[in-house]
Formats: sequence, C-alpha cells, structure tokens
Amino acid sequence: MFERFTNLAKRSLTYAQDEAITLRHDFIGTEHLLLGMLTEGEGVGVQVITALGVDPATLRPVIISRLAARAS
Repeated sequence: MFERFTNLAKRSLTYAQDEAITLRHDFIGTEHLLLGMLTEGEGVGVQVITALGVDPATLRPVIISRLAARAS
C-alpha cells in the first residue's frame, strides 16, 4: 500500500504508528502524524515548522501534553 511513498514518508508513518501505540491510542490521527514527522526530523514539514520560528524539540512536549489533557 505504501510502495509509492518515499522512504522518508514511510519512516514518518512508522514513527506516527509508534507514537500512537506508545500513547495507547487505537487510531493514528493528525497529532500522531505530526509527532512522526518531528521524530523523523528531515522532511518538509519540519522545515516549515522551523521556518515559522518554532523549535521542533519544544513542540513535541506541547503536543503530548495536549493529548493527555484531552484524554482526561
């Protein structure tokens, strides 16, 4: 199914799946995809985030804390 994806995209999706599993979610949402992109670290998404003046390392805990707040 993912044969047309670049290796970078495949890695990002794998990381997104790992994030969902770690967070004990039974779905992969946009927040997991964003975390996957941040973990991969080399894609256009991270370049855009950085160009906007956001440090990817500080974004990760914000996303996770919002997910935790939403779950409670």
